[in-house]
Amino acid sequence: MSSSTEPFDRSYLDALSREGIDLPTFLRGWHSSMDEDLARLHGLREQSDIEGLRASLHRLSGTVGLVGARSLMEALQTLNATLPQCEAGAIEALAKRARNLMMQLDEAIGPHRSAAR
Repeated sequence: MSSSTEPFDRSYLDALSREGIDLPTFLRGWHSSMDEDLARLHGLREQSDIEGLRASLHRLSGTVGLVGARSLMEALQTLNATLPQCEAGAIEALAKRARNLMMQLDEAIGPHRSAAR
C-alpha cells in the first residue's frame, strides 16, 4: 500500500453495518463503480471533454462521500468548479487519492465483517 493515506470517517461504515448493509457486498459494488468512474475520468481527460469531466467529477465526489471521505469529496468538487483552468496533474493527483481510499477501505472492512448482518 502507498504510504499516503486518505482520511475517511469510519462511522459511515459503522452506520451502514447497523442498517443491515452487507459491507463486503457494498464495498465490492462501490469499488467497481469507482474503477469505472476513474477509467471514464481518464478517458475524458484524454479527450479534453470538459462537460464529461464535470459530470464524472460530480459522480466521483458523491461516491466518495458515501464512505465518509469528506476531504476527497471536497477536493473533487473544488476541481470541478475550477475546470478547465486546473493544472494538468490535478486530476491525476485526485485519482491517486481515490485509489488510496479504495485500498484503505478494502483493508478496513475486516473488523466490520462480523458486524454485517
